[in-house]
Amino acid sequence: MGRAVKPQARTQEVLVQQMGEETLVYDLDSDKVYCLNRTASLVWKGCDGQTTVKELAAALRRDLGDGADERVVWLALHQLQKAKLMGAPLEFPAESAAPSRREVLRNLRLIGGAAILLPVVSMTLAPKPAAALSCRPAGQVCSSTTQCCPGLLCSGGVCTPL
Repeated sequence: MGRAVKPQARTQEVLVQQMGEETLVYDLDSDKVYCLNRTASLVWKGCDGQTTVKELAAALRRDLGDGADERVVWLALHQLQKAKLMGAPLEFPAESAAPSRREVLRNLRLIGGAAILLPVVSMTLAPKPAAALSCRPAGQVCSSTTQCCPGLLCSGGVCTPL
């Protein structure tokens, strides 16, 4: 596993924000926000086009412990590619064919690792600018109270004082 594949993370048309041990990546092309847990974040940040999968696994072991191996890296890379966060499509060696979380978790249990090592890339849609506007004042049309400014209630389709 992990011959000389040197993954490259996408750096164009993305905004990146570190949030504790997680990384938020906003894809400007698709208006999607991806949250990378610690493991996925470490893999993604290590994808500089110069570092091999084997070297990424060694770096993960230093940061996360002995349970982090190349299978964890490959799982993260599969998720990152599916999320379109890689700079170029990866050609996965046959022996790394999309390991499932279950397979990786089973291996972690065998070697005394923890599920916390599993990479997770979750996605949500970012609000469109119009949807991100501030609240609606009294007298404005609404469909729910959450659209109205504080102290107002959506009643009869209109924001009205409480």
